[in-house]
Amino acid sequence: MSIWTSSAIFGAIALALAGCSSLGIAAATGPRAQTVTTGGMAVTLAAPDGFCIDRRASRPRANPPVVLFVPCGAEAPRRPAVLTATASAAVAGQSVAGSGAALQNFLRSEAGRAALSRDGRAQSVAVIDSVIRDGALIVHLRDRSPPPAPGLSPTYRRAFLNVGDALVSIAVLGVDADPMGNAQSRALLAAGIAAIRAANAAPVLAEAG
Repeated sequence: MSIWTSSAIFGAIALALAGCSSLGIAAATGPRAQTVTTGGMAVTLAAPDGFCIDRRASRPRANPPVVLFVPCGAEAPRRPAVLTATASAAVAGQSVAGSGAALQNFLRSEAGRAALSRDGRAQSVAVIDSVIRDGALIVHLRDRSPPPAPGLSPTYRRAFLNVGDALVSIAVLGVDADPMGNAQSRALLAAGIAAIRAANAAPVLAEAG
């Protein structure tokens, strides 16, 4: 039986999600990458062009560290969005890509939905779909609990990926007043994954099977 079906990896997922529920949002004009430390490891959390770190809301020294990216500059997306990224220690010898089915099943379970929820309540979250793509687990979900900032859409996408010995999670949240379409949300999340991998020179891990 894969260790991804044990409480160890699910604890890593829960830790990666902890701390993402109370971010405020402010204007930003700074850099688009921040190196954080988790479990004694240095990991760089980065965003694609058009996004900058919101230093007032980010918590790079928290456990787990959380970095918030907001639109900035001429390359900001036409429809506004924010990105959150966090990291925690991964389970040794295990990868998201290699245990995708177990992770997908976990995130649909009561414990998994509680981990995804901002208020810790499983009933607040509905998992719309999930897929393993290019070595990352991508989850499309709806969270009915209060958003981290007014006006953010309850429906968003989140990805989990391995970066060295760390488990990184990145989420793309649109706004209700000018919502993103599915294509833009998927493309922005893919760009965020690529930015994190490029910042850490992380390879794409092959899927199991």
